Amino acid sequence: MGHGSSFPQPCEDSRVVKTKFGYVMRIREVFRKVSAKNFEVI
Repeated sequence: MGHGSSFPQPCEDSRVVKTKFGYVMRIREVFRKVSAKNFEVI
């Protein structure tokens, strides 16, 4: 961490948030497809 800035950059923050949000949505989509396949098998 740099001692020059005492607060994180907005662009960096938003990028991390977008990445986390996209990651969660992708996992939910995959989980939904997998659960649907399992229900079809049963």
